Amino acid sequence: MATIRKFLVGLGTSTLFFILTNSKFAYGETITFNDVVNPNPGSNASFKTLEVDNFIFDARGAFDFVDLVFEPKDYDFVPGDSPYLAAGGSGRTISIRNADNALFSIPSIDASKLVANNDLASPQIVIRGLKNDNSQVSTFFNLENKFQTFLLPKIFNNLQFVTFSGVIGTTNFDDNFAIDNIVISVAPIPEPNFTLGLLGLGSLSLGLALKQRVKQKIKQLK
Repeated sequence: MATIRKFLVGLGTSTLFFILTNSKFAYGETITFNDVVNPNPGSNASFKTLEVDNFIFDARGAFDFVDLVFEPKDYDFVPGDSPYLAAGGSGRTISIRNADNALFSIPSIDASKLVANNDLASPQIVIRGLKNDNSQVSTFFNLENKFQTFLLPKIFNNLQFVTFSGVIGTTNFDDNFAIDNIVISVAPIPEPNFTLGLLGLGSLSLGLALKQRVKQKIKQLK
């Protein structure tokens, strides 16, 4: 009986520990771009590809470059901390992939319109992801003239890459938006049903162990 009880306690504790540690991984690290050195002091930096914290940001669109805004000007100003990543003009899109091709998850981002009171400022940011099984996920958020934090649906896990783009009116035209503080992790977030199953297993194991201990105490008292 003692051996069974120890096994159940170990199983329950290990299961709950797995859930807790993976929950922490779900929040991952935050990419702020603060450690990126500005190659053009006094101005912003334009790039086609930028690697930050082992994640690669690719620019896609007519000009194939986006700006890392170090010193906001009137045309790319967003209230808040700089640097931040800005995509504006002629169909630019920003994509993210892991440098080691590892799967990753994105729980949240900060996003904003890029140009205040400008007809070209995108009213929304559209986020699309390709998962490990090659299925696609997408969501969108309404933007304001300031950074807001947006929580992505839990389906944005086990991703191969993610793209950020904007829309104007009824046409798909990627334009004028900014992103920052991207929370990202290479540890896959367990699917909700899987997590609930583990939680149930952990609780059941600990409950059975407690029941065995109570029975043992009752026998000792008789």
